[in-house]
Amino acid sequence: MLDLVASGRKMSQVAFDLEIRAQTIYSWLRQDRIDRGLEPGLTTPERAEHRAAKRST
Repeated sequence: MLDLVASGRKMSQVAFDLEIRAQTIYSWLRQDRIDRGLEPGLTTPERAEHRAAKRST
């Protein structure tokens, strides 16, 4: 999905083709930017650790 958007396809068309909401794609793109260190925030592994810690309490 990230490659489809990066190749220049419109996000709305990718969302339609994959039968998902455009907001989901925006969230995935943002998380990808965080994981690559381009935006501040919790990386995917950090988010997983956070969720696991919350479940164990």
